[in-house]
Amino acid sequence: MKSGKKLAACVLGRQSRRAIIVVGVVLVMAATASGVLGAAGAGVSVGHSGWFWGNPQPQGNALNGIDFAGSRGYAAGDFGTLLRTDDAGATWDGLPTGITAPLVNVRVVDANTVVIGGDCALRRSDDGGQTFTRLPWTASDQNCPSSIAAFYFPSPSVGYVMTNDGSILRTDDGGTTFARKTSVPGTGSAGGSRLPTDIFFTGLNTGVVTTSGNGPGKIFQTTDGGNSWTEVASAPNGPGGAPNGLNGLDFSGGAGYAVGDGKTLLKSTDSGATWSPRGLTGISGSPDLKSIGCAGAATCLITETGGGQLVRTTDSGNHGSSVSPSTEKIFAAGFASASRAVAVGDGGATVISNDGGGTWTPVGSSVAGTGFDRLRATNSQLAEAGGSNGMLARTVDGGRNWFTVGVPTTGAVRDASFPSENTGFALDSAGGAFKTTKGGTTWSILDTGASNDPRAILAVNASRVLLIGPQGLRLSTNGGGSFKSVKSKAVRGRSLDDVDVASGALVAFGQKTLAVSKDKGTSWQKVKLPEDQELVDADFLGGSKGYVLTDTGAVFKTTNGGDRWTVLKAVGGDEGTGISFSTAKSGYLAVTRFGNQRFGYVLHTKNGGKTWQPQLIAPSFVDVWDAGSTGYAITSNGGGFFATTTGGQAGRESKLTLDVSKSKSAKGQKRVKVIGKLSPSEGGEQIVVSNRKGGSPRWHSDALTAASNGRFTAKFDVRKKLFVVAQWSGDDERAGAGSKALTLRPPR
Repeated sequence: MKSGKKLAACVLGRQSRRAIIVVGVVLVMAATASGVLGAAGAGVSVGHSGWFWGNPQPQGNALNGIDFAGSRGYAAGDFGTLLRTDDAGATWDGLPTGITAPLVNVRVVDANTVVIGGDCALRRSDDGGQTFTRLPWTASDQNCPSSIAAFYFPSPSVGYVMTNDGSILRTDDGGTTFARKTSVPGTGSAGGSRLPTDIFFTGLNTGVVTTSGNGPGKIFQTTDGGNSWTEVASAPNGPGGAPNGLNGLDFSGGAGYAVGDGKTLLKSTDSGATWSPRGLTGISGSPDLKSIGCAGAATCLITETGGGQLVRTTDSGNHGSSVSPSTEKIFAAGFASASRAVAVGDGGATVISNDGGGTWTPVGSSVAGTGFDRLRATNSQLAEAGGSNGMLARTVDGGRNWFTVGVPTTGAVRDASFPSENTGFALDSAGGAFKTTKGGTTWSILDTGASNDPRAILAVNASRVLLIGPQGLRLSTNGGGSFKSVKSKAVRGRSLDDVDVASGALVAFGQKTLAVSKDKGTSWQKVKLPEDQELVDADFLGGSKGYVLTDTGAVFKTTNGGDRWTVLKAVGGDEGTGISFSTAKSGYLAVTRFGNQRFGYVLHTKNGGKTWQPQLIAPSFVDVWDAGSTGYAITSNGGGFFATTTGGQAGRESKLTLDVSKSKSAKGQKRVKVIGKLSPSEGGEQIVVSNRKGGSPRWHSDALTAASNGRFTAKFDVRKKLFVVAQWSGDDERAGAGSKALTLRPPR
């Protein structure tokens, strides 16, 4: 099992010691709204691997767009996030997209056909989001002349893409090929400085676009499929003649609306040929309006640029009212029916209305408190994370749902350990220790007898409790009633960070110390460290078998209690932050970088470190814990809790292999060509190929593109022994993979 570890340092404050008392606290359980995610339901997939969201629910990435075809709807947002609902927003599933770009919008062609896009990426699904096809409007998803501003598909075959420089592209075959059309007048590609903002087509050839900047916002119409554009409307100026831009479009029930800055609302009843302003009386001030979604010709919901409120109109924009449906910012709203509205926004906020947007109910939940940055799991069902202001987050159902309990302290909860669901111990940032026998509803304050603030707490069972560090260990054998210093030389006076619970043993570790106990913490024996290494983390499976992560980023393995350590050659990187193993073969390594991407990746091994599969969990770094049948992860900013019951695996398995071509260079120096292959392959996959010189801890990585047959090549000048590893993080259908380490040796 895994020891707890902070990702972010705490600012340690000194508080006065308190007598042992019993304090009642409120158990704050995040309630789930009626008709939304059930407590026992599976969480929303993160969309990039086999991990799911435990908190917040439904999920925590910002959502920027939403669209419906009846009760089936899709919401898209940051980090390539795409969600699907089949019950008008009551429950949601995460869909794998294979991209991490922020999605600017989502367009539903029909219930099964959906198009998503952002930056340079454009994807289409014709099976309800189960699989996606790349639409090649540009040569590369990673680089394009101008990124996507908006897109629209009036039919399954015909679609339009508008880029930020005003270029217009049309497809007549569903996105297999594209043809360039006339650019939006006055935009960058047309020799001007207007910015295109939105596009909507009411027929295969008839559509409109909006612009902002360089004077008042404009509406241009085409009736010939983008071959020509005619200016049909202009936004009215604001107070003092300041120009207002236009930002969003929607057509429904024979009426069209355009929204913009300064409370601008324009209406069309002839497919966008003519437009008239609407007053929106009843709205205080002149908010900048960003997007609009309508249910028929009269009822619409309009978002503000800042996301602070929704504007609702039920009379075609003559009057309006302000609604605040969520404490989080709202970025988009849509209708599943005339009465059912759904709005989404910052932090994955999702709210539903059954009266056309008049009143709202939140979907899902979020734990109370902030700053949860220390994770510890007891088993596959129980885990805890300490937070600020005495808040402790807990799960008792394998990470599917989390709730918070209050520990009687104003400091941060530095660590917590629950040997059972009801009995637990907590440690705050001032060194105060606490015990509960009622699951956190009440706590007693313990006398640690320590002069310095411990760094961690571990309950081996309800009776034996260890306080760890800053120097040495203190042990209680009476459930925290009293603590005594452990006298064993291996730990006495040593700088220690944590203790790991291993099968039949305990392992204590610090930067320069590793020690094992086989009598539940009474006596300890020194374990030799890997030569010239300092520890960042350690995880043992017993007194003899274990893994350590060192400050150079290397992962070492021992099977004989530290007498011999072997470096794991296939890791492919040196920016690990923590390790966690549940068996000698299965474990995770949390990293701050994979290739050139600084996201929340973990590497998973199923064969004791011979290969490592990259798994992308979150936009920010994560800490990870392998509790056997359940894996847990938490983001470094404490905002996201995740779990997996599949070892992080999602999609079809893939395989990466490396081999050597026998070519040599002319001057007696061996220049080695390495041949790699990904299978199965579609072509265009980005493979991270990393190499490390023998004796050096540092890895160097490059991203290579796989050919349609899955092959890729790399060349190396081998003057010293070199290790080479290939890794791939997967896509919307296939799981990622890692190769075994290939050893290259210089010529003799």
